[in-house]
Amino acid sequence: MLIPLESVSGGTMSNYLLYMALIGVLLLIGTIIRLKVSIFKTFYIPAALIAGVIGLILGPSVLKVIPQEITNSWSTVAGFGMTIVLAPAMMGAASSKKKGMYKKAINAACFTYGCTGIQFALPMLLTLLVLNPVFHVGEQFATTFECAWAGSHGMAAAMKTVYDSIGYEGGDSLCLVNATIGLLFGLIGGIALINVAARKGWTKCLGKTTGGLKLKNTDVEIFHGTDRPVDTLTATSSNVIDTFAFHAAILGVILIVGQIISYLLRLIGVDLPLFCCAVFAGFFTQKVLDKTPWADVVDRNVFSRMQGIALEFVLVGSVASLNLSVVAANIVPILIVSVPMAVIMWLMVTKFAPKVLGYYWFETAMILFGAFTGAAATGMTLLKVCDPKVQSDAAEIYAARLIFTGFATGGGVITLSAPLWVAKFGMVPCMIGFILLTVVALAIPFVFKLNKFEGVESQQV
Repeated sequence: MLIPLESVSGGTMSNYLLYMALIGVLLLIGTIIRLKVSIFKTFYIPAALIAGVIGLILGPSVLKVIPQEITNSWSTVAGFGMTIVLAPAMMGAASSKKKGMYKKAINAACFTYGCTGIQFALPMLLTLLVLNPVFHVGEQFATTFECAWAGSHGMAAAMKTVYDSIGYEGGDSLCLVNATIGLLFGLIGGIALINVAARKGWTKCLGKTTGGLKLKNTDVEIFHGTDRPVDTLTATSSNVIDTFAFHAAILGVILIVGQIISYLLRLIGVDLPLFCCAVFAGFFTQKVLDKTPWADVVDRNVFSRMQGIALEFVLVGSVASLNLSVVAANIVPILIVSVPMAVIMWLMVTKFAPKVLGYYWFETAMILFGAFTGAAATGMTLLKVCDPKVQSDAAEIYAARLIFTGFATGGGVITLSAPLWVAKFGMVPCMIGFILLTVVALAIPFVFKLNKFEGVESQQV
């Protein structure tokens, strides 16, 4: 059926509203702790992650203050919450006409697909050779890394819907642990890389130095009065419709189109989650709006605020409902995969990036490294450390390559479909496919000579 018909009682809605209010309380507590405890500020730990851990400690797995029924309800937030996050993700995709940007964006996309292939192929290879024979982790274990390292906590939480559809219990809990490991490695390993780069003269924005850099978060975190930055714009008069309500209405259209796409795919035997189809729906909706006068009315920042709200609640609810028994049983296999994957990510920056990303190769590599170990925010944080005056074009390259990668990696179609492919075709064929993806992606800049730049861009390590 295209539209599910199921009555939702008032009592159920009231309970759910109360459960969401409890997440709000945890978020407030997490925010206060984040602002007051310096170590969380230093390592850029988000308030939502702190709130989720508090919820986990208070939950049935530890102190048993919060009942199982509530945490079970929180675990369902990921499904519809990530649909809201992903639905408008492709609207307003960036493009650039700067000289050389086309080549660098494609090369950055190749870096992206190479990392994606590695973050699937390496866990699959280790699972096949070591982890399944020794620890009996199961084939789906290998799919819990890319969505966590490249997709971050939000995507890791959203994978619950995918894993539930194939009967892999506890997959989302493994994803969230992997996401935490990736986040910590992204920040600490990223700062270590910047220290190495500063000593070797790789970074063009810091200059060569024999001294070390330290991770220091100097961001203003509470804005007062006139210091508050302008964010969203009023796109419609309140006499007609509130701006946020207008964008929520557009979001509603995207979700309906996504539901239609999901329905049509099921007719031909392809079963994708709604939030995966919503990515395509958002892209199509943007293309339609571009042909109408409404294109100028849509404010990307309003959608960002909607996505932000949903993501905060998703992260708290998912972390608070972690299955600790599954995590404890798999912590050794997780570390066996994480260590070599961290080494390869380091090599991607130091060996591959300088050959393909142009003059500001290191700055560009750091934002990509951060995004593929923690989140986009991690990448921006590392870029800010190694390019404090925003001299490089790294951020533009990062945005421009989304045209080629945004729909597929780090929470896109490949991320969402990989567990389904493994369930249908088996891990070995999928592993071979991801190895081929890695080889092809890393070869393209050299085969098509996209790594050849003119003038200052040709200066590399």
